[in-house]
Amino acid sequence: MRSTTDRIALLALLASACGSMPKSATPPAWFTKPPDSADTLYFVGDATQQPDEELARDTALQKALHHLLVYCGARIESEFKSLEVEKDGKYEQSTELGVSVHGEEIEVQQTKLRLWQVEAGGDGYAGYALVAWPKAEYERVLLSKSEQAKRALERYLAAEAEFAGRDLDAASGSLTDASRFLGKSKAVVSIGHDTIKDTRMLRVAIESLEKRIAELDGARRSVLALDVVCRSDAKPVPCDVRRAGALRQAVAQGGKKVSPSSIPAELVSGILDARINGRAGLPKDAGFVVAVEYVTEFREKDQYGFQYVNYSARAAVLDVRTAQVVHTKSIPPTKVGHVKLQGAIEKGLNEAEKLLAADLKSMIGALE
Repeated sequence: MRSTTDRIALLALLASACGSMPKSATPPAWFTKPPDSADTLYFVGDATQQPDEELARDTALQKALHHLLVYCGARIESEFKSLEVEKDGKYEQSTELGVSVHGEEIEVQQTKLRLWQVEAGGDGYAGYALVAWPKAEYERVLLSKSEQAKRALERYLAAEAEFAGRDLDAASGSLTDASRFLGKSKAVVSIGHDTIKDTRMLRVAIESLEKRIAELDGARRSVLALDVVCRSDAKPVPCDVRRAGALRQAVAQGGKKVSPSSIPAELVSGILDARINGRAGLPKDAGFVVAVEYVTEFREKDQYGFQYVNYSARAAVLDVRTAQVVHTKSIPPTKVGHVKLQGAIEKGLNEAEKLLAADLKSMIGALE
């Protein structure tokens, strides 16, 4: 069974009065030098070493139509509608082709198979086809492409603004939209922008911004943002700045740069509890975020005046690119004592800090 693409070719453009089967071993003159017309575009296609006449003709026609579609930057979305019409005493096929130009449905109309030729050779059949298309129809398609080019420019300019704000995810998404609107057509379409005057310049600009995004994304993979939250007796309490400072030093000693960005307490808790929904709110200058929580809980005061607390801690490392936690570390509740309550708290937090710092140093090299 033939594919949809093959069926498209089979449905198209078989002229009842224009075919011929000369025995010449060379391509026809109209194939090597297509006609030149002020109001018509011509596209040729050929096929060699085909097992039969029909396949040679159909393959040549398919190639000619492919060249037409490449010329206007379209891809086939539906089959041909073919109607035989009489003109100047001859019958020819007038066709309509449903295509999509960068997501916009249009109709490529009035394509005609002007000439076709099949010849037999020692290694099979060779076919040649000449398709004509009014330039007025091409201009109509071009107008649609101009609108698409303007949309592509809008998305590119949005990507530039997002890149300036270091929102690489949004910038990449906008560039994807720009490329989709622009499509793969090699035709150069004027845009009318002051500096990006046509689609050729827009393609260059898009490629340049893609490279800058990739470079910045690669650079920020070596940067970690880190922040700490603290709880005492089940209540949030301010953290001593030394806690975050000591862990940032461990990150630097592990070979990574430390982001100056502060992380909101809600985001730190969200990372630790795996309640992150996408990348909203994550720092834009770091490839990873380290979220840490220290917890202390008063246990008792003995008969000698010693006061005891349980300390515990947990940490999670989030990959900003994927918004997924890639490493966790938990320190279970451990009892410590001191003559003063604050001394017991400090003693416990210092122990937890040493354990977390050692863990960070050992695993940081694996972050890429």
